Amino acid sequence: MIPVAEKTVTIPIEVSPKDYNFTVNANPLEAYTGESVAINFSLNELGIGGDTYELYFSNGSQTGQFEYDGNVYSAGERIPVPTGTFEAGYTGISEANHAIQFTVQSSSGVQKTASINIDFTDYEEEFDLTVSEPAVNIYMDTPFPFSFVINAPQGHQPEGYIYVELYFPGYLCGVYDIQ
Repeated sequence: MIPVAEKTVTIPIEVSPKDYNFTVNANPLEAYTGESVAINFSLNELGIGGDTYELYFSNGSQTGQFEYDGNVYSAGERIPVPTGTFEAGYTGISEANHAIQFTVQSSSGVQKTASINIDFTDYEEEFDLTVSEPAVNIYMDTPFPFSFVINAPQGHQPEGYIYVELYFPGYLCGVYDIQ
């Protein structure tokens, strides 16, 4: 019988977590409250892939909602996302600069963050209003004619409207919505 020799060799193996690149951009970076801004994401695996990914966002003390793949999400909710490029929308509800931080976590436990700032302002339309005085005597409970001239020198947004209330000392006399 031949003698058998046995020897143990320890080989150090360093296991690195799977890695990926994550970027975010938005266009435009200014919008009116209530408008949705397109946000583009790029999530690309480096080396061996195969992880799954979840995204969540924070927007400080501002109020806004995030829409992706037909669903609406609030800050902190976990959202499953694919690798590659994808698009979502963010709607600012409060008037302010929304500093939005997006965090992605892989199933391997690797986290990456990216931030954008979108400035949301309330829509206000500048206009001039001229009201003509009636050319007739005015009596209680009797209609009388008015004419209004409204001029919006910077143009008029179709979503905007003008709300007019007529007051005489001590009385609200009428309300008109002008589209």
